Amino acid sequence: MQIRKKISVLISTFVFLLLFCATSVTAHAAGTKEYLGTIFVNGTSALHAKIDLTGDGKADRLDAWMTGRGWSGNSKFDGTLLLSVNGNKAQQIGLTDDTVIISYVALSKSVQMLRIQTGSSAYDSDDLWVKYNKSVNKVKVVLNEKLGGLVHGLEKYRTVGDVTIINKNAMKIKYFIQPYVTGPIYAEYTYVYSKGSLKRKSNTAVATSMFYKSQGSLTVKWLQDGYQKYFYGNKFVAAKQLTFYHSPGGKKYFSLKKNDIATLKGFYSKGKNSYLVFRYNNKKGYIKIGRNQLNSFYGVTRRYVN
Repeated sequence: MQIRKKISVLISTFVFLLLFCATSVTAHAAGTKEYLGTIFVNGTSALHAKIDLTGDGKADRLDAWMTGRGWSGNSKFDGTLLLSVNGNKAQQIGLTDDTVIISYVALSKSVQMLRIQTGSSAYDSDDLWVKYNKSVNKVKVVLNEKLGGLVHGLEKYRTVGDVTIINKNAMKIKYFIQPYVTGPIYAEYTYVYSKGSLKRKSNTAVATSMFYKSQGSLTVKWLQDGYQKYFYGNKFVAAKQLTFYHSPGGKKYFSLKKNDIATLKGFYSKGKNSYLVFRYNNKKGYIKIGRNQLNSFYGVTRRYVN
């Protein structure tokens, strides 16, 4: 009986540690990307990993944990992420939500970064990229991607599947967003690391419908509404008159009438503003993303993703 009790206590202790602390131990090389773990203000509140953050080929110890009360009754969030490398004094990073996903991306021996995403269980409001500087023992935020204020999906982040490493200084990130005007789309930006910063190559990303070249869009029964072939080809059929502009914030360029067909070409964001780029009759025009754009194109409402 005593042996059984001891075994039971050991198992309970082990399960508790698993629930309390997410741990990752990995060896890394240039061209590596890896999901390290997810932590919460109320829940699994710490993460420990051994990763090369200095480029010397040796594993550094990363400790990350969260403090704060989370969301309060007045809809204000109270939470802070603390990061420590090799047991040194922790740095604080303010958070905007109670879920934090931490990943590791090494473009080269000299460019290793942590990706810190905050958001709900399905959508992300901040995409922070930080780099550790050994000489001053500090992490520096090299990018905070907000996509013009749009939240973006987390469905691939646990495998860092939205990141494609191009070379030792560049990578692509394929964001999932869902504007009212188009429904679910992907926007893929190229980023270049240079002189201590990670920057977009352009403010305009390549944009495609989630159903672009998707065989499921042609075969799934509930999507057979007569518009499936248009989404498959990244085309949208206007449900009402829509106005497009020559540039973001620029002059009126052209309009779509009901039943006109336009092709989605890009997603533009800068500051707090975001636009979609469409091509119609060999003209490219911008339409600002807003909240009052339901039923702009046929078939979009049916394709929203919860």
